[in-house]
Amino acid sequence: MRLWTSVFLLCVSSVSSEFDKEEWKDVKIKQGPVRGYRDSSGELWTFRSIPYASVPTDKNKFKAPLPPPTWTEPLDADVNFNYRLGIHGFLCLGTAEVPGNAGMKDQVALLRWVQENIKNFGGNPNDVTISGYSAGGSSVDLLMLSKAAEGLFHKVIPESGASLLAFTVQSDPLSIAKTHAKKLNFTEVDNIYALEEFYKTLSYDILTADGFLQNTDSTFSFSPCVENDYWDGAFLTQSPLTILKTGDYKKVPVLFGFANMEGDGKNLTDFTEDLLSEEYKNMKKIVRAIWHNFIITGKPVPEGSPLPAWPAVSVGNSPYMSLGQKLELGNAIEPKRFNFWQKIYQKYYREPISPPYPQPEIHTEL
Repeated sequence: MRLWTSVFLLCVSSVSSEFDKEEWKDVKIKQGPVRGYRDSSGELWTFRSIPYASVPTDKNKFKAPLPPPTWTEPLDADVNFNYRLGIHGFLCLGTAEVPGNAGMKDQVALLRWVQENIKNFGGNPNDVTISGYSAGGSSVDLLMLSKAAEGLFHKVIPESGASLLAFTVQSDPLSIAKTHAKKLNFTEVDNIYALEEFYKTLSYDILTADGFLQNTDSTFSFSPCVENDYWDGAFLTQSPLTILKTGDYKKVPVLFGFANMEGDGKNLTDFTEDLLSEEYKNMKKIVRAIWHNFIITGKPVPEGSPLPAWPAVSVGNSPYMSLGQKLELGNAIEPKRFNFWQKIYQKYYREPISPPYPQPEIHTEL
């Protein structure tokens, strides 16, 4: 099984999924030559389905990704970057075979691939921006806090996701793994090596049968975790809150975005363009311009922009831009809501814990 990526030669606000098979271009990368095609807009070349890593399989399926394959003939590059999801990507037992965060380690592998290959596509390895929406927003925020991903990117855009959200990090991964194993009729959950073997030998269909979408606690059960620091190659060994409080992470420009009614389930992306109001269409253009400005300059509103001035957050000052019927600069984001949730966090917040160090496995000889 391979993990895949897409490479676009130009930074644009939207990309057509159609391309002209008659116009192609070969690019040589470390793994071998890849063939891309001109986008139907005529503005860029697209290279899709390039494997950036290989996924361990069978009993090794929870381990970190392996190096990507190589080839000699042009790879007809036409499926987007993916990574292991749900329990496959985020089972966290704290053992050598299932240390945790396989899905986040896939993302780190992708970013390393970008560093090694972006020059071949006309890109700059010293100017990489990562962005994500919802769970993807939480992922890019976690990548910013991870030592494993340090230096692999230079700007971050989390949209409707963050490292401190309830669904971002498992509160107690070993307990969650035991509870789910019991649902699958496994009873020897207190033997960590038996539990590990149970999960390692489960078929992929059984392993992924539950999407964990019916949870009532705003979590998805198997999400990123705080790993123990017993094994090398960990993605995260402290909780996001602890890392933020200590400031022990590489600071890069960040552009956060969220909606007024986050989580109400409405999906505005399904509307066709002709059903949208002119005000809505105009706001879409403005949002794209803000993203584009940030990607290029590190500022959502650089000097000389026709948009209202937007200073960066600083100590004691939290300016934000409200994107409604018009653009309005505010001084503090929803202070009443902030104070309400601040009190909740101070009283009820539970620091995520990592799995304990594994005890030596006992072998009984007859």
